[in-house]
Amino acid sequence: MAPGIGDTVARLCRTVELRRRNFRLQQVERGIKRCLDFITGGDGDPGSVREQLRELESRKRELLTELQSQPIRAVELHPNLPDLYRRKIIKLKEILDDEATRPQAFDVIRSLIGHIEVHLGQERGHCDVVVVGALAQFLAFAQQKTTAGSSRAGGSP
Repeated sequence: MAPGIGDTVARLCRTVELRRRNFRLQQVERGIKRCLDFITGGDGDPGSVREQLRELESRKRELLTELQSQPIRAVELHPNLPDLYRRKIIKLKEILDDEATRPQAFDVIRSLIGHIEVHLGQERGHCDVVVVGALAQFLAFAQQKTTAGSSRAGGSP
């Protein structure tokens, strides 16, 4: 079932509130830094900012408690995302099958690879290859979804 407009509005409100609290925390931290700079810089009597510093530190603790009490939400994917990726994979296959566009497709794929690491394997004559970059992240994400789907459907991972 696709999320409704109410879900979208609620998600937006949570995001806005989280950003607002983070912004307030940054303001408080800047205020604390200014107070400490005033004290350590010898610009005046430290007692004159002591109460303000206590209030800022108290507010910082409150904001940190609020932020830490927020549940960590999983990334919410758009319901049409599988269809979008399916169409893109079909288009990629068509591009790879076409001799004229194949070099461009390889360039795009190469750009998704940060680097490749080759390590000695456990057995003689074997090595472990690790692909690092966006392509590896995409493949790992797809593998997790495939494994989870296979397990739920009673298949083998």
